[in-house]
Amino acid sequence: MAEKLKITKLKTGKDRIISLLEQAINKILGSLPIRDAISTSFLSKRWKYKWRSMLDLIFHSDSFSRSERVPPSSFRRTYLSKIHRILFFHRGDIRMFKFDSSDSKVINSEVDLWLDYLVVASVQQLVLKFTKGYLIHSTIFRFDKLVTLDLTFYKITLPASFYGFK
Repeated sequence: MAEKLKITKLKTGKDRIISLLEQAINKILGSLPIRDAISTSFLSKRWKYKWRSMLDLIFHSDSFSRSERVPPSSFRRTYLSKIHRILFFHRGDIRMFKFDSSDSKVINSEVDLWLDYLVVASVQQLVLKFTKGYLIHSTIFRFDKLVTLDLTFYKITLPASFYGFK
């Protein structure tokens, strides 16, 4: 004889997703890939813009789905424009910004734009990894709250007035 499943209804009448504490929401968003964190904006009105205040922004080659019909050069442009939009819509400080790409055709000017934004966002940890050399823009020396700087395949020319980060 098959047993009937017992369905228990919540007696509180509250939506558990909506009633989560801010700290719990931030923890959930921080554990998701960036594309999934943005997708949580459809959960409820309260979650609509939560991704905009994420403390850690981590991008890597597969942060966004690659369509089979999109040529690699178009995917690269789309991918980089998504990062621009995320930075544009982001509000508040960013604790960590990480970009790790196996694509050697990322344009230096793109990274320079990110750095200009990230200086204002008070980034504490900056991780940039590429497969070819990149001359880092002088903006890197204006980061006031930078604690960790991890650069792979970069060339740095120190200005004469630079005496180290705080």
